[in-house]
Amino acid sequence: MRKNNKMRAVGYVRVSTKEQAVEGYSLSAQKEQIKRYCEMYDLDLVNIYSDEGISGKNLEDREGIQDLRDDAKAGLFDTVIIWKLSRISRRLLDTLTLIDELNTHKIPL
Repeated sequence: MRKNNKMRAVGYVRVSTKEQAVEGYSLSAQKEQIKRYCEMYDLDLVNIYSDEGISGKNLEDREGIQDLRDDAKAGLFDTVIIWKLSRISRRLLDTLTLIDELNTHKIPL
């Protein structure tokens, strides 16, 4: 149910241990950026899905992204916010597959 007719947003964050060491962008920093974005655009942030210390090489082995997909099918949110496209996947095909899946539910990324 939408609160105050605001668009319901969810965030997705991911970092592998190696990426965090190299890029220095933690899950908490990604979450903070997502929260700021939602505040700036008056979105109702209802959840942030997370996969910590997990490679972005595929979608299947990540609980957070699977929960996001299930909740998208259930219509629990209206848009997905990410810090960087590579947080979804390191494989372009997986990223495009998820975008297409979200689009079938009329959910923009």
